[in-house]
Amino acid sequence: MKLILKRILESFVLIAISAALWQFILFPVADTVNTKSPMSLLQNIYIIFGIGVLIFLINWYSKKQGYLNWRIALSDSSTKKWILFGLVSTVLLHFLSTFVGYIEGMPYLVLSNDSHGYYMSIDLMTTLLLAPLAEELVFRKILTEVIFPKNLKISLLITGILFTAFHFPMSAGEWVNQIGAAIVLSIIYYKTRKVEVGIIVHFIMNLFIASLMLWAMYK
Repeated sequence: MKLILKRILESFVLIAISAALWQFILFPVADTVNTKSPMSLLQNIYIIFGIGVLIFLINWYSKKQGYLNWRIALSDSSTKKWILFGLVSTVLLHFLSTFVGYIEGMPYLVLSNDSHGYYMSIDLMTTLLLAPLAEELVFRKILTEVIFPKNLKISLLITGILFTAFHFPMSAGEWVNQIGAAIVLSIIYYKTRKVEVGIIVHFIMNLFIASLMLWAMYK
């Protein structure tokens, strides 16, 4: 029971601290962001460095706790296969979510050609690096070990539901996309037992969405 409470608390703290420190890092550029003014080169470097340090600390802590081992995961011959599976699934989920959004009359992904107030360094550092790392560690690694430690399928089902709810989907297309992502990432962890592969695939999923948004803004 103590281990369960410890892991749940650890998960909450990991998400909460990541969010809190992320907001703290943004504090020096808050005036710029609030007025939607362009950030200077120095401000962009500061953002990349600040969030980079946070990502490094999470990696360091996770390695110390035995949650991450990038060297072993990347040297596994099956890793490429599951990354490819994640890439194909990402594209299929996009088309399925788009189709569902079309039927509903509410697109799951709203693309705009207005880049005013968009900060690439903040979005890419958090969306592509911080979010996949923190979310996969919590939902696919830490919590699955304590919810139903003797039944990984049930653990992944429950954490998949929590993962979907955590993203607050507001439309049918978003629900399809988030549930689909949870299923894909859960399958990958169930088959590989390597959270690192899930982090990479989660990165690919977010990169795909970010690329579509950047294409719409800067085409």
